[in-house]
Amino acid sequence: MTSATVREILDDGVILLRDGEEESIREVTNVVLARGVESVEELSEKIADKVAEVYVIGDAKETRKALEAIAEGAEVARQI
Repeated sequence: MTSATVREILDDGVILLRDGEEESIREVTNVVLARGVESVEELSEKIADKVAEVYVIGDAKETRKALEAIAEGAEVARQI
């Protein structure tokens, strides 16, 4: 379900707001929240003086689709 705002997570469901209407979904055992992504890359600076080479790839470098990050990881692996 996209474009919904979770108002409350219950023991057996979720109350949410979608298209200006409050909805209740029951008999739910798991709730997964996908709230977007933000690139965070702090580790490479901390370890740069401890290892010979550091490669920043995937969403740490730039947020994008999984296939792009996988392709980038494969390209870095070929270079190594």
